[in-house]
Amino acid sequence: MKDLENSKKESPMLGLIGMGGGATSLMWHHAVGLIKGQLWAWGNNTRGPLMLNISGAGPGKRSSPVQVGTDSNWTSFVDAGNAGEYVSFAAKDDGTLWTAGDAALGGLNQPGFPPTAVNRSSPTQLPGSWSGVIARNASTVIATKADGTLWTWGQNQSGQLGLNQAYGPGDKKTRSSPCQIGTDTNWSISQGGLSVGQEFSFAMKQDGTLWVWGKNDNDGFGNSQPFSFARSSPTQIPGTTWASINGGGGGSVNMATKTDGSLWSWGNNASGGLGHNNQTAYSSPKQVGTDTTWAGVTVGGSAAFVTKTDGTLWSWGSGDYGKLGHNNQTEYSSPKQIPGTWKTDHFSTAQINSSTAAIKADGTLWTWGQNEVGQLGLNQNATSGTYNYSSPKQVGTNTNWLAVGGISAVDKNFFALRK
Repeated sequence: MKDLENSKKESPMLGLIGMGGGATSLMWHHAVGLIKGQLWAWGNNTRGPLMLNISGAGPGKRSSPVQVGTDSNWTSFVDAGNAGEYVSFAAKDDGTLWTAGDAALGGLNQPGFPPTAVNRSSPTQLPGSWSGVIARNASTVIATKADGTLWTWGQNQSGQLGLNQAYGPGDKKTRSSPCQIGTDTNWSISQGGLSVGQEFSFAMKQDGTLWVWGKNDNDGFGNSQPFSFARSSPTQIPGTTWASINGGGGGSVNMATKTDGSLWSWGNNASGGLGHNNQTAYSSPKQVGTDTTWAGVTVGGSAAFVTKTDGTLWSWGSGDYGKLGHNNQTEYSSPKQIPGTWKTDHFSTAQINSSTAAIKADGTLWTWGQNEVGQLGLNQNATSGTYNYSSPKQVGTNTNWLAVGGISAVDKNFFALRK
């Protein structure tokens, strides 16, 4: 992987973010220091989540990458895959966390909707020193601070805030600013440590344990609990050697890697997205094949995209709009390789519902799938034709892309880091 400016600066942030399809964010620590760069955005822009100081689904959208400001010390951004709402988050190497878009989930103590809350179309800072690790879905946000504490805000109708509070239609206990989950200080602040599903959240601890809370939609809990089982505080998923988690499939598809390089999945297995060559539901983790060379994992829209350590990229699950990249719209229930040599770190691949983005080993950026609002970044607007693609298309000619993530399946936009 190419390094950014040989940065050797010490930082309170260690490394993550997580995402594709579900909600995680990205941030990297490398042998030479914290990887950082310019922040670029494109796609739809309802309520201003692109951070470009413009808003609006029509005039605000961009069909090719546009730089966010002029700073070059961005380290991470939220990857919310199949989540709704129109809000984004990004972090810098000084431990600051920034938000734009829908104020209701921005964590700025502004509940409700305009005129009560004011949406923001340019980055606005949240108080505190954050790790850059953040994940969200349509109603909830979770994030870690530099001290290893875990924080949450948003709605709580299924206990998904993890605050051990009563839940239900009459007692939602919505929070509009960050609230700490418990008192532990050993939550993971490295890449792949957080993710969210439909109404539940995943978080890893630094000891390799994996925890879940909220509502068990689509067998997403991974601990053999019945459908709609709920917990309002973290509950452990068996095992102590987890390395990363991605719940971006809305509970239908959840995937995690272990420290030995093995890949595991669980959920209701819509479209065969669990990769077990069937459509059987699994309520606890089941290993995908026997390989132990899996690396970066992205899940979204009942599909999975996973790299191996040899630079190969594999996809399976729902093939609508050609999002699997196999030059067709066929559904696959086991891994199928996408040609090329790709970056192998987490979140060098991104998925937003039916649109996919990925970075090759040479630093070029490629996209494919649905393109109705120009979210593929190919400078094509859907108003002048239908530009969907079922195989990868290169975005521009730059060779210095470092990371990519999808922000919202509703708003259909991507963010990326570039040297």
